[in-house]
Amino acid sequence: MTTTFHSEVNVKVQFFDELQKNPDVDVIVLPFWQDDCKPLPIFDKKNLHIPEVVFDPIELGDFLAKEDEIFLVCVKKQRFLLLGLGKKDALTPHRIRASFSCVSRKMMELGFEHISIIVTTPLRKYFRQVIEGVFLANYRFDVYKTASKKDSKRTLLKKIDFIGVSQEFGQKDIAFVKNLTSGVFLCRDLVNGNADDVTPEFLCKIAKSISNVKTTCHSKSWLEKEKMGLILAVSKGSHHEPRFIIMEYRGNKKSKERSCIVGKGITYDTGGLSIKQVSNMIDMKTDMAGAASVIGAIKALSLNKIPVNVIGIIPCCENAISSTSFKPGDVYTSYSGITVENTNPDAEGRLILADAIAYANKAFHPDFIVDFATLTGAIDIALGKHAIGLFSNDDHLAKKLTKAADRAGERAWQFPLYDEYKEPLKSEIADIKNWGSRSAGAIAAAKFIEEFVGKTPWAHFDIASCAYLEDAPLGHLSRFATGIGVCLLVDFFETICQKDK
Repeated sequence: MTTTFHSEVNVKVQFFDELQKNPDVDVIVLPFWQDDCKPLPIFDKKNLHIPEVVFDPIELGDFLAKEDEIFLVCVKKQRFLLLGLGKKDALTPHRIRASFSCVSRKMMELGFEHISIIVTTPLRKYFRQVIEGVFLANYRFDVYKTASKKDSKRTLLKKIDFIGVSQEFGQKDIAFVKNLTSGVFLCRDLVNGNADDVTPEFLCKIAKSISNVKTTCHSKSWLEKEKMGLILAVSKGSHHEPRFIIMEYRGNKKSKERSCIVGKGITYDTGGLSIKQVSNMIDMKTDMAGAASVIGAIKALSLNKIPVNVIGIIPCCENAISSTSFKPGDVYTSYSGITVENTNPDAEGRLILADAIAYANKAFHPDFIVDFATLTGAIDIALGKHAIGLFSNDDHLAKKLTKAADRAGERAWQFPLYDEYKEPLKSEIADIKNWGSRSAGAIAAAKFIEEFVGKTPWAHFDIASCAYLEDAPLGHLSRFATGIGVCLLVDFFETICQKDK
């Protein structure tokens, strides 16, 4: 079975000064502030000619306008969705994005395709977050269901009317968010897809399909020639040969500045000879989420023509089990020449990142390197599903990335990288071990990668807890593959450009 991707965003958007009498509109979305007395409309109900009966749930106390609260009211042949945004003085871009994500999910649940959203002056400064919330939640992945098993009612939004926003004001933001959403959806599709479909070779194909990006896909023979011993070791047990993808986006050809973003591309992780339990292996098709984030981000950067120079480095392979699998206790030589004692074949992600980051440094001399990886279960214990783990050798870079993460609604928390955390990685027979103990596992993994970074400013995002949400969506992050990292990176690079002007 082949995964079908639907990353292009096909939503028609219209702008109106006034509420239109359009019988085709399924729902009119009315935003409210929460107040101590009763919810306050963020619109002029008289000028918009909203029937008084719409406000009955407020008078009855059935709707309080709490964050993410929604209440559907039907008046004759028209539906109104009351949307709570919480208290005005507690409003943040993240809350706006999350609240309007609830609108899309409710519409999908009810099977509605055409909505009108009231966006008056108080919300206009948050207009991009409004769009992001609606667009990023307007997603589903059911390509593996047969036609008879699909929920025909759960349709996606196809038309959105924005009331109170002129086309001149809103069109630029709409175009930008559509392109951003396309990158996020591609990331989600790749992570949600079958591991038998989304192989290293398939990731090459997808990377090459992105326009205005020079993509080179290197084979196993190139890896052998370059002596990338750690990637080759991890891939030994799989019949799918490894690939090394280089994506060069030149958005500002006049500038010599360039950065590298590196994504872990383990297309399936059995744990190798340190085999995982069934319950821990079932979602290991998602272990290439870092690679998917890099591909999705570069697509969004390219579509939006953001004037930066970014090089994506993606080491891809499977960590499979066979008689040829790389073995615990053996020593392997990295691209940089550092020898590594393999004490845990299930700590394979840091191995392929080590070769990739060392190569990025030597081949491109970047101003900084940022990597994304579903690296450790320990980060889930530490932070749960509400933040990404951030590790960095450069506080200035870390602060910029943390601010971008906050703005994008993909929050990050920085961990320390004290030298003492490297103690468990000391080896008696090699330069370093790839795994030492369970204690501070996420930090130890970052300390291992740091050995291959050199003096280049570097940041590492451990997205293992946030790349895949098994139970429920969180804000604009969808259930199952979330696409996390794409919005963060695009915001980060867009902000760099704005400050350079």
